[in-house]
Amino acid sequence: MIDMRTFLPKKLVLTILCGLIINIAVALSCATLSNFSSSDQEVVLDAESWPREVGPGWPRESILITTEHAFGLTLIKSRAMVKRRKDPIRILTNYLDLIRESPSDLPDRQRQWIEEATVLLQAMQSEGDAGLEEQVTTVTNFIRTASVDLDETVRKKINRLMILLTDRSSNYSQFVREAGWPFRALDAEARSDQSLEPRSRYAIDLGVIRGGFQKKTGLWLPLRPRWPGFLLNTVFYTLILWPISLLPGFYTHIRRKRANKCPSCGTDIGVDSVCEQCGQDLSDFWGN
Repeated sequence: MIDMRTFLPKKLVLTILCGLIINIAVALSCATLSNFSSSDQEVVLDAESWPREVGPGWPRESILITTEHAFGLTLIKSRAMVKRRKDPIRILTNYLDLIRESPSDLPDRQRQWIEEATVLLQAMQSEGDAGLEEQVTTVTNFIRTASVDLDETVRKKINRLMILLTDRSSNYSQFVREAGWPFRALDAEARSDQSLEPRSRYAIDLGVIRGGFQKKTGLWLPLRPRWPGFLLNTVFYTLILWPISLLPGFYTHIRRKRANKCPSCGTDIGVDSVCEQCGQDLSDFWGN
C-alpha cells in the first residue's frame, strides 16, 4: 500500500531537487550562450563602495561603471585609474617574500639572490626616497636578472610586481558576472589591482576569479549562489514542475478506476470497500 502521507513529501523533495537542477542549468546556459545587446554607462563619484567588496587600498571615487545586459545575463564592469607612486622598496620586499616561499631546483642560486636582494634592500632603506628613479632602475634590473632561473609560476607573479614599477598609473578593475532567469541566481567576480584588460567581454587575462570557473577559452562561468535570486528561481521552477509531476499518478488513478482495479496497487477488485491486497479504502471510489 502506498502511504500518501509519506509519498507526497518525498515527491515534493524530488520536485524541489529537480527545480534546483533546472535553475542551475538555466543560469549556466545563459552565461554560456547569451549575447549582450545593450549597455548602460555611468560615472560614479565619491562612491562608498564598488559593486562588490574590494580591498581597503582601492580608490573610492571616479569609478567608471558599465552594465551590459543579455537574456538571463548581466555583466558589471567597474574601473578606476589612479596615478601610481613608485615604491621600489616595497616591490623589493615583496620580491624577497616570493623568493623565500618559492621552491627552486637551484637552491644555491636562490640563496645567492636572497642575500643580494637583502643587501640591496638595506642600502635602499638607509637612503630613503633619495634618488627614487635611480632606485627604480636598480630594482628593475636586479629583479629581471634574478628571475631568469625561477619557476614560470613565480616569474608571472614577479612580472605583476614589475608593473608597479614600470607603469605610471594603475587600473583597478572589477568584473561581476550574474546569470539566471527569471532572476539572477549565480554570480562570480574577477578583480585585479594591476593593468587588467579583458580579451573580450567574456574573458579575463589577469586577476583573481571568485565564485566562478574560467574555461580554457577564456569564458568564465558564475558558480556562486546569489541570494535571494537563487531561492526564488528554485521555487519558480518547482511550482512549474509540481503539477506536471502529479499528472502520471492522476492518469494511473483514473485508468485503474475505470478498469475496476485498486488505484493504489492495481489489483482487480469486486464490490468490497477495502482492497484485499493493499488495504486501500475504496469507499470514495465505488460509493460503498
